[in-house]
Amino acid sequence: MSFDELTGLYDRTGLQVALKVLAGDSAAQGAPESGIALVLLDLGRFRTVNDGHGRHTGDRVLQAAALRLKAAFGERRVLARLESDMFGLVFSGVTSDGEAKRLAGEAAALLSDPYDIAGMRFSLQTRAGVVRFPAAAERGAEAIVAAETALARAKQAGPGAIMLFNRQMRERAWANARLEHDLALAMHSGEFFVLYQPRVAAEDFRPTSVEALIRWQHPTRGVVQPTDFIAAAELSGLIRSLGRFVLTRSCRQTVEWRARGIDLTVSINASAVELDDPNYAQMVLSTLERFGLEGAAIEIELTESVLMGSVALRREALQHLRKKGVRILIDDFGTGYSSLAYLHELPVDGIKIDRQFVLRLDEPSGVSVIRAIADLGHSLGLTVTAEGVEQLSQARRLKACGVDELQGYGFAKPLRAVQVEKWVNRRLAAN
Repeated sequence: MSFDELTGLYDRTGLQVALKVLAGDSAAQGAPESGIALVLLDLGRFRTVNDGHGRHTGDRVLQAAALRLKAAFGERRVLARLESDMFGLVFSGVTSDGEAKRLAGEAAALLSDPYDIAGMRFSLQTRAGVVRFPAAAERGAEAIVAAETALARAKQAGPGAIMLFNRQMRERAWANARLEHDLALAMHSGEFFVLYQPRVAAEDFRPTSVEALIRWQHPTRGVVQPTDFIAAAELSGLIRSLGRFVLTRSCRQTVEWRARGIDLTVSINASAVELDDPNYAQMVLSTLERFGLEGAAIEIELTESVLMGSVALRREALQHLRKKGVRILIDDFGTGYSSLAYLHELPVDGIKIDRQFVLRLDEPSGVSVIRAIADLGHSLGLTVTAEGVEQLSQARRLKACGVDELQGYGFAKPLRAVQVEKWVNRRLAAN
């Protein structure tokens, strides 16, 4: 058997061997009550412990988690630490999906209780992925992969989530694996490109900035929209490479536009995966410096969920960028967390009102809501932009509500860089 040095539990190889033995015993018994459930547990936000307090403290948390599992299940269960903060637990005699999820919930609750280490308290909400074995997986290694697939879905679902593996998950996992493979090839082959959607001043429709939007020119599927590949890019970590690509391309384009007398700020979307990279802020600033651009040349757009997911962890990076002149915007404002309650705490310079509010401008309450958001934003010194503007009548109402900038197909769809230049020149000539 093979063991993890830090905790004394089985490691991944040891767990595979143990599952093989258990599967043989189960087959020999040939009875329903001999069913097995493999539970994989992930300590939510464990990375913040390592990053903020050092690996030694993180190791003590992992050892404490292992001791809890041993105390509760050690006499009767196979226990393992597969990697970092991922633990495995095997239950025998599991006869239903409901029982498997219940047992996983008990184990997750056990590891979610606060950890008191060196005078500090850490609360880590545990997620769990479960697979019944051999009912849904025929081999030990296959069972681990299946449970990891379920755990990945639990991580997507949020803190405390428990997901039971099924065949549909496997099909989605295979599809995602193919997509990740295609994404990596696309990055190498130069299949990605950037479009820019203009924003205008509400006062006189003067061009002020553009939002950089990535697209994928797939060799057989044509142009692939971000909604079809961003989630896979985030899971695989390729989102960091895509983010650097958009930033670099946007900076180069800004230099070219300025050389032709066009001065537009470029907004770039950032994901939680990018922002959690401790080198993200420095990467942005280094790229700006490489192209001879000041911080004010770009804006970073973040959704509310990204900002609220880990405010303390991400605030330092955002504040560092702001000190260098980079503006931070909340995208899709009003669709995420308790926006108004937390807005004054966030390191941001502007908000972009989601298009769902613009669609309600014909309703008296819709006008009141937008006016209230604009008033609040201005009281906090923020610029207020409305997204999804498609009609001139909407633009006029939004201006009357106090909105500063407008973006939407009513002014321009996402354009190639050369089209942006022509559009700006036409707009300036019209003004």
